[in-house]
Amino acid sequence: MPQDPPALSLERSHWLRVAVGLLLALSLLGYLVADVSPRAVMEAFGRISWVGFVLAALLHGASLALRVGRWQGLLQACECAPSSGGRWLAWDAAFFGWLVNLVFPARLGELARPLMYGRAAQRPVAKVLGTSVVERVADLTMVGIFGLVALTLLAASGKVTSELASLVWASLVVAAGVLVLLLLVGRRGEIETGPSGVGRVGSGKLAERFGALLRRFREGVGVLRVPRTLVRLALESTLIWGLEAACVAVLLATSGFPVSLGLALAHVVVVTLSVSVVTLPFGLGVEQATTVGLLALWGVALVD
Repeated sequence: MPQDPPALSLERSHWLRVAVGLLLALSLLGYLVADVSPRAVMEAFGRISWVGFVLAALLHGASLALRVGRWQGLLQACECAPSSGGRWLAWDAAFFGWLVNLVFPARLGELARPLMYGRAAQRPVAKVLGTSVVERVADLTMVGIFGLVALTLLAASGKVTSELASLVWASLVVAAGVLVLLLLVGRRGEIETGPSGVGRVGSGKLAERFGALLRRFREGVGVLRVPRTLVRLALESTLIWGLEAACVAVLLATSGFPVSLGLALAHVVVVTLSVSVVTLPFGLGVEQATTVGLLALWGVALVD
């Protein structure tokens, strides 16, 4: 019998994973709302202040704009800006990457974004990927720091669970480990070269290709070694996640839920880490489940 071409088999396998992920997401979401009446949901929506909802949307939009600006700064720092034009290229690539992350599992948007930008800007994709990795490490570091602040604020209230503390410390440990690794990779002269200029990772075209990709990636993450860029990255990342926490606080207030800085920060930390680890399409079920579990500590029931 004739067999499907490899490309077709890969495509089918990919869409099968997407379908399974979506099915799992919908199943988890269905489990959460199985005992919730549509009338109760409509009444809850009726109590929402739409002014607060619009304000939260504006705060989130400002956070997204800052994310693009932060990435553009990193791209300029490693000389990956488009040679001419392309003013909105970083925006297009960033939103495309976020869309891919929403629709597909396994955070594929983190690869789609630098691939789209690198090809359109005619810049090395591996180098652009390095800047994206730097962003993710900065985000993970800020989530860990915000988590520590949340643990401190919530300690007196007795609403700190062992799971929350474990998530925060795990994120900090991972962020510190990856940051050290990137600093080592980004240092100059890490790859020893022979007379041919090929890294000593083997021989032949494959080794040459790998060495070139690694050098380009090292140039991208090398922005971490520039103090001015590092300070700007830290300030922008702090502001980005501060806006996200403010967005959560506004939504909690607008929905009639308990409002505290500790709760807003804890929500940002728990949801961000949850949807990063359990990568289901659209974050369906995962984000809602973590929110319900977190609010339960404040006595907020799923069905009111």
